[in-house]
Amino acid sequence: MLPNFFLLGPPKTGTTALAEALSRHPDILMSTPKEPNYFLYAGGNPYNLSLDRGVPRFQDYLRLFDGADAAAARIRGDASPYYIYAPHCALEIHRQVPDAKLMVILRNPVERAFSTYRYWFKDNPNFQCDPEDFREQFLRRTLVTDHSQGQAGGLAMEWLQDMGRYADMIERYDEHFSSSQIMLLRYDDMVADSAGSMDRVLKFLEVTPDIVPELRQTNVTFEPSWRALNHWLNWDVGNPARQLLVTGLRGSRQAIRLREALNRANRRPVPTRDRPLPASIYNELIQVYVDDLRRLAKRASLDLSDWLRPRLEEARYGKPLRAPGLVGRASPPRPVPSTPATHDRLPPPQGWWSRDAGQLAVQIAASISLVATAIAYWAWTDDFFPGTKVDDVACLVVFCFVAGRLSAPWFTKRPERSVDSGERGGGR
Repeated sequence: MLPNFFLLGPPKTGTTALAEALSRHPDILMSTPKEPNYFLYAGGNPYNLSLDRGVPRFQDYLRLFDGADAAAARIRGDASPYYIYAPHCALEIHRQVPDAKLMVILRNPVERAFSTYRYWFKDNPNFQCDPEDFREQFLRRTLVTDHSQGQAGGLAMEWLQDMGRYADMIERYDEHFSSSQIMLLRYDDMVADSAGSMDRVLKFLEVTPDIVPELRQTNVTFEPSWRALNHWLNWDVGNPARQLLVTGLRGSRQAIRLREALNRANRRPVPTRDRPLPASIYNELIQVYVDDLRRLAKRASLDLSDWLRPRLEEARYGKPLRAPGLVGRASPPRPVPSTPATHDRLPPPQGWWSRDAGQLAVQIAASISLVATAIAYWAWTDDFFPGTKVDDVACLVVFCFVAGRLSAPWFTKRPERSVDSGERGGGR
């Protein structure tokens, strides 16, 4: 049995939250996994995806929608957000499911790109979320996934600029499906009125609107609170102390659970709206989409003027400034500071102690602790707490983590640069 509903994407627009909410409706069955990506493989697998990226075989794909639950469900859904981007997916979906219902979530394309940028580098220990670096990556289209490995004819996915050309992508589906089969949902509306948005979605899918699942915030972009710890736990394969510890703990389920617990404790959600782009960068990048958004607004009778409206810089300690004449009678804008703010900068080094010296001391102490942990694993035969599952290795690793978290605000935080009317600033 094939699905009859496709949540097409794009990525970082709330597809996971919507798919999770729909899966709790009794008349709807969403596939597990959420992103089978079957139609990316269909048509000859033009992106040369590896077989572990989804469900490439047709029979396996059919089994996702078999069983008693599928038979009772009026809607069987596939939420693969890359379908909107790949040109061949529209034709393949129409060829196999011509009466399917399709849904696309529209998010401000610059904000979507900025969220993707931060997600892309979230595990990089040196990542500073610099808006100027984002601007350069966006204009140069440098964030690309290419599985073809140099093979002729292989396609690649560009994640920042091209993934936001909604009109281009939706028009490919217009060639094969009627407008009544395609629903466009604004991400801003999902955030501002989740219940109303869910009601519209259920009516589009023609399932009972008496049950409206709550739209919960899911798949939020997280970043490590302490990037050095995250890098060491997950990526620093060349670190000798880590290699020693991994060798000693290889196969230990307790060690795996402990690492997962540390990863969960060492992360924080960072919604893009809490760290907006400087207005000067946003106003420059949104110009890339002017023609595309105007075509989209005309095609779907959507009001996208708020995306195209120029933004003004935010005052350092105030609310966002309003552009005069756009909304009623705007009060005169408060002046933006003309000199960089220094209240959050670290004091200059004094005497022998400095920020660099502090970082070095923490790194040395962490290395010594990690070596001691590995030695303790082999040297000590008894647990610190007899009769329990908490052994000496877990205690020492937790001790290192707590010590690092206490010292991180002093030695790893970098000052934010101010965002003035005359400069593009950045920072963590």
